Amino acid sequence: MDRQGDLFPDRPKLVEEFERFDAEHPDVWAHFERVALDLIRRGRKHYSSDAICHVVRWHIETSSQGVCDFKVNDHFTAFYSRKFGQAHPEHAGFFERRRSVADEVAT
Repeated sequence: MDRQGDLFPDRPKLVEEFERFDAEHPDVWAHFERVALDLIRRGRKHYSSDAICHVVRWHIETSSQGVCDFKVNDHFTAFYSRKFGQAHPEHAGFFERRRSVADEVAT
């Protein structure tokens, strides 16, 4: 995802928090993307971004990297679903989406 910070100077604090978290923890996005693409390869047409975030949390917490020093905010699931749609437009409908502040970073 391109850096959106300059495009939305007055956006809500949550958008800024997500962008900072995403930049500081690219492994969270890598896990999210990997799980979603695996589900698609297995034939899923739709899935829950929230469920994937729970899988990511479990994987990071139980990995050989030890205890992590951060938490994945539940409010970031909407951002990750939109980031996935941007990165993989051919699967843009994989996640059902409701209107969200995360739409501000989706282009």
